[in-house]
Amino acid sequence: MASTGTGVWVVARTAGENTQGGLAKLGHPSHSHPLAFCYKYPDGVSCQECGQPLPPGGRAYGCEDCGYYLHFPCLREVHSPLHPQHPLIVRIGQWGHSDGCQICVNGTLVGLITFHCEPCNLRLCMDCVSLAPTWRFEHEGHHFVSIEIGVREDSTISRFYRGRGIRDCPVCGKRIDNKFFKCLSPGCLNFCHFQCIPFDVPKSIKHLYHYHPLSFTEPYAEDGRDEHYCDACEEERDPKVPVYRCEDCNFTAHTSCAISQVLPTLIAEREANPWTVSVPFCIDPVGPVPDELNVKIEGLLAQEKSLMKDLERIEAEIEEMEKDYRIYAEGRTEHDM
Repeated sequence: MASTGTGVWVVARTAGENTQGGLAKLGHPSHSHPLAFCYKYPDGVSCQECGQPLPPGGRAYGCEDCGYYLHFPCLREVHSPLHPQHPLIVRIGQWGHSDGCQICVNGTLVGLITFHCEPCNLRLCMDCVSLAPTWRFEHEGHHFVSIEIGVREDSTISRFYRGRGIRDCPVCGKRIDNKFFKCLSPGCLNFCHFQCIPFDVPKSIKHLYHYHPLSFTEPYAEDGRDEHYCDACEEERDPKVPVYRCEDCNFTAHTSCAISQVLPTLIAEREANPWTVSVPFCIDPVGPVPDELNVKIEGLLAQEKSLMKDLERIEAEIEEMEKDYRIYAEGRTEHDM
């Protein structure tokens, strides 16, 4: 961890053996290898803690190399890179309006598994606990970590920031893109663009994936296109948000994708010149999510859960029909012969 001498600390965390698909593997005392979040696993696999079979299409943590899997409830405690200071205790039960997940602000959800650090008053949901931050910094009592919401479209954080939640950066007032910084301080909903961090952001950046320098420009929309993409990460981008761009080559990148290339340099420059005047970084509290909105959210999530069950039933019926069709087709083939 590096100190800048100005109340800002930044630590880099590179993707490696403890990340998978942009999500972190979690340390667990029951196994020597880190456990990865698993959407799918072999049929007939049982939880190593309770011995019960893992439900088809469910969620679990496991080590695929060793065939070691655990139910969410059987994790008991985990070590997450989002909060390396203390282990997080796994709980099952009701969330109140004021104690939702610190990242996606999900609250008032009954029966969900949550991860708690009581000494720090930190709560994370089972989607966000696996996020792997690359950067973190502290500023005026706010503890920010980098978040990428393009990892999973169905996660609570994607639904909150892309769908129903607060999508405008409190610093500049413009919409966030696929990467941003979120405060982990208990009860704080603050977040900001990569370009709105308290460092002097360059007007021009040399990106690894392009020969020419990229210039910070106003929002750019390509004529005749309904969808717009970042040429650096190839993820969809919002044409109403500023970008880094090469006019000569028509190369356009998310501001977060461009600034990620120069964050180490920005940090080093700030350490070398701690008294350099930086950009304003004043974030007004955005306040709690209204109760009536939480009630609507709870209702919609209940509908989603019901629809997911219907989808699973339909998929099972289709699978049975396909099996019957194969048997029928094989019988016809033998008859024709």
